Amino acid sequence: MIWATDLLTGRRYRAPIMLVSAGSVQPAAVITRKKGNPCILRSQGSDLLLLRTTEDSRFPLPQLATGWGSGDTYVRSADGARRARTDNTETRGGESRLWLTLARRGEERTATPLLLDEWMESGVVEPDVFFTADSRRLVLWSNGHGLLSVREAGQGTREFAKTFPSPIVFAAPLYGSKAVVLTAERLIVYDVASREERSLARRPCGHGNCMGFGVRPGLPTEVAVADSAGRVFLWNVDTAEKRRIGDFTMGSGRVEEPLAFSPDGALLAAPSDTRTVVRRDVADGEPVGPVIESDADISVKSLADDGTLLSDDDPLKLWRPGDTDEPYVAVPGYATAHDIRLTSDHLILEQANDVFRVPLAPEAWIKALCRNWSAPYTPAEKRILTDAGADTGSPCP
Repeated sequence: MIWATDLLTGRRYRAPIMLVSAGSVQPAAVITRKKGNPCILRSQGSDLLLLRTTEDSRFPLPQLATGWGSGDTYVRSADGARRARTDNTETRGGESRLWLTLARRGEERTATPLLLDEWMESGVVEPDVFFTADSRRLVLWSNGHGLLSVREAGQGTREFAKTFPSPIVFAAPLYGSKAVVLTAERLIVYDVASREERSLARRPCGHGNCMGFGVRPGLPTEVAVADSAGRVFLWNVDTAEKRRIGDFTMGSGRVEEPLAFSPDGALLAAPSDTRTVVRRDVADGEPVGPVIESDADISVKSLADDGTLLSDDDPLKLWRPGDTDEPYVAVPGYATAHDIRLTSDHLILEQANDVFRVPLAPEAWIKALCRNWSAPYTPAEKRILTDAGADTGSPCP
């Protein structure tokens, strides 16, 4: 099949075609008409084919607002009311400008970007950003730089900027107005409202680079840090007590890797080397499910409470707790970790303000396919499919 998507309406159209691999992307043209569905113009060897399309607009498709989509710096407030994103533009003179776009949900396209003047001399391409857990403030930071700035979440008014003595490795919201800040020298709990700073540990990663980090959901609030030897420790942010998660050790090929927890905080997923991921019980460190092995570099995008895992080794791959030799399904496309929510029965992808729910049960796939089965093929379409050796029968009983 070859597909065409109307980016203004979100409608999708399909046409049957036998594709011949040429080792490169092959061009096609969409011809719109005043009435009826568009046609697709495509070369096939020495022939030029004009393909009639059938609309399949009932299939779910995220519809992105023009100029406002999810990306590495796109974040949502915990209360769901606001969105924020940072951008980098270049002036005619070649000078970079850093901007913050902040808006209430649904008002993104009318928002006026704010100049991040406190970051202009930092040399940062685009700072990372997150809302505090109470949704009242925005925190901006960048890996490898000591600068951290705080802005009010309503209008984006700058409150203050602080420079830590050593570069920041990781920063994330905890609870209320508190954030965790991991620098090359210290693990810190920082209250961005009162500006109070409390050090949990000096050199929590030893004398080398940290291999991983993450915030464990639930109470008590704990922060996971993989030290320079690859050992994963949980630090209680209130008592500063730490404990190791079993005997798990990350491989030496990983540096500054996000660690993924299940939503209930009971499971941890992390790479043991560049092409292997393991799941562990946080309480005792015991393995959960088989080791996941990939032919390419692999990282963890999301982890469900039952151990279902979404990995990123181009493309996204979904592994259920019992999958061993191959993933349950490959998911086309790209999504950042904060755009993904994973449960045992659904993969939920957020793109800007749109939510795309993918059922994981085979019965749900069949039911959705039967519900959206379109009109029978024309004789010309069936001939093309038959020549290609495709199955033209309906999958529905």
